Amino acid sequence: MSLFFAIAYLIAEYMRPQSMYDALSGLPLGQVTIIGIIISFIIEGRKLNNSNFQNILILAYLFWFFISFLFAFKRDLAWQPLVDFSKWVIIYFLLINIINDRRRLYIFLIVFLLLNFRYTQFAARIWISNGFYSDPRGLNAGGGIGAGFFQNPNDFGVAINSVLGISYCMIKSDINKIIRWFKMQWFHIVCTVSMIIAIVASSSRGAALGLGVVFLAIWYKSKKKTIGIAFLVIVATAIIALIPDDNRLRFQGMGSEEDGTSQSRLTLWRAGMRMASEYPITGVGPNNFIYVNREHYFSERLEVQHNVYIQAMSELGYPGLIVFLMMIFGCFYNNRKARKILKEKQIDDSFLYGFSHGLDICVIGFIVNGFFITVLYYPFIWMLLILNVALLDVVERLSNDSKNIIYNA
Repeated sequence: MSLFFAIAYLIAEYMRPQSMYDALSGLPLGQVTIIGIIISFIIEGRKLNNSNFQNILILAYLFWFFISFLFAFKRDLAWQPLVDFSKWVIIYFLLINIINDRRRLYIFLIVFLLLNFRYTQFAARIWISNGFYSDPRGLNAGGGIGAGFFQNPNDFGVAINSVLGISYCMIKSDINKIIRWFKMQWFHIVCTVSMIIAIVASSSRGAALGLGVVFLAIWYKSKKKTIGIAFLVIVATAIIALIPDDNRLRFQGMGSEEDGTSQSRLTLWRAGMRMASEYPITGVGPNNFIYVNREHYFSERLEVQHNVYIQAMSELGYPGLIVFLMMIFGCFYNNRKARKILKEKQIDDSFLYGFSHGLDICVIGFIVNGFFITVLYYPFIWMLLILNVALLDVVERLSNDSKNIIYNA
């Protein structure tokens, strides 16, 4: 039952059905599913026994979030981010203790990929129906697709880059079949291709750069480096050839003085770094950047930082940024530890191995995209953190199984 509500929450968070269907408008589906998770958690007699250093870090981050809220320029602006992140902390502790075996981890992951595929296949269809043309304004002429954070082309790009690595690694790692004949590898191939197309169709330059780094991470992890680099060159050439002239000009002018978008973001970055310099301990407060930039720095730009790291240090101070970075890089430590345990215990499980490598690539994708987008309060990194901690817990449980069963099926 708890897994059912966990999946229901994932659907509510990523699909936002209450925003898509009038009949569900106004329904607090997210809160309802959280309550369902808590009730089923208690009924099943589960305990918070998943011990991981990330637990301490996320609690420290929440504590500093609260401190920054107390010293915020305008607490009413900081209140909602504090509430939203507090919910994520609750969800984090519930899910890492619900997704505690291989089967649950696999089911949750497949649903997670399906939800992302729902958007990427739609983006690919739009791109194809437009004659393989990607509008410089983004999908649907800048309107995005779906609901919530998927409506913004840049947010859409970072969302997909933050899951592409898992989808790719599952092509080799997921050898399961559905209804005896349908290989899950087929789904992962289609899913991966649609994700790449969706990122290109988004016309987000930050997402395109993130995609390039994701490709490099895939190549770095591959065993056949020569074949891998040749394949990457072919894919990159095909992608560049499909970029229309008006979009290609945007990419070529990226970072130049003539590029208004880049210059605007550099101005916002400087404002964020100034705030971090003037308020290094607590920052200006969650969601207070625009207010301080307008009222105290007299800027006419009513925009956010467009950089998650500058967002963290300007709104939460350097302590907030440091803890945030520790959680991000802690993911690599957990994934490496999971692979080490699997190897030492001789647990032959292609799914868990592939999943750990895929998570590494996803985190790299988020790190790169984070330089161009303001997603500190979005679910991307927090979902990766949940999967990261859950994966290590599952691996440790398997390693404690004296039978050392081979789970390569």
